[in-house]
Amino acid sequence: MECWTKEVPLLFARLCGGCIDNMCELATAVGVDEADVWLARKQRRLTCGLEDSLVLAAARRATVDYLVTSDRFLIQHSTIEPSRLRTC
Repeated sequence: MECWTKEVPLLFARLCGGCIDNMCELATAVGVDEADVWLARKQRRLTCGLEDSLVLAAARRATVDYLVTSDRFLIQHSTIEPSRLRTC
């Protein structure tokens, strides 16, 4: 196993920060609360799993204008109105 220099964690921190900055320019971050978890657990059978269900629950609560994803399975099993779904 290689040893990392002190600079490597700093580079990763900058990279992560850049990813977050990019996301904020392109989208709106939506947190997850207990109501989303409750709804996601109920919808888990309809989607591929808990993660997809959490995305859909948070999008519904935030009353998003659009949900953009490249996940075709998520789109097919979405509980969001089809007119508000976009694929990338």
